[in-house]
Amino acid sequence: MTRVASPYDYLLAALGACTGMTFQMYTCSKEWQLKDVVVRLSHQKVHAKDCHDCDKKDR
Repeated sequence: MTRVASPYDYLLAALGACTGMTFQMYTCSKEWQLKDVVVRLSHQKVHAKDCHDCDKKDR
């Protein structure tokens, strides 16, 4: 069974990519040698639970 990406997954991907690129640009500007960068992110929200009553709540 294939898992479909949630909006939270896309947000984490964007934040991780931005963090990695920012770190790389910073180290290049300092002329530091950079071999590898690992960015690990996680979240605790579940889109299905958060959006269960979306149309009924004031947001």
